Amino acid sequence: MLKVRDNLDLKELEKFGFTRHEKHEDIYVKRGENYFMEIDSDTPWLGLDINKAHENQYDYCRVDDEFIELIFDLIEAGIIERITK
Repeated sequence: MLKVRDNLDLKELEKFGFTRHEKHEDIYVKRGENYFMEIDSDTPWLGLDINKAHENQYDYCRVDDEFIELIFDLIEAGIIERITK
């Protein structure tokens, strides 16, 4: 599971292409071709929306290289961290 670092200054996200939400100053968003990512100050969790294609009643998530690189960069920068239960 991934968690946003405690006490994160959301302005740090701008280095990774995130922009402030138009209506909510405490939310930063990033839109890719196949995903939408949201990080806010009220919750420690990462909000993700990944486009899905339905074939033969199975769901396939389209996770592209851009998304994987972004997650890797955020982990490497200490913005999000992997937690285990």
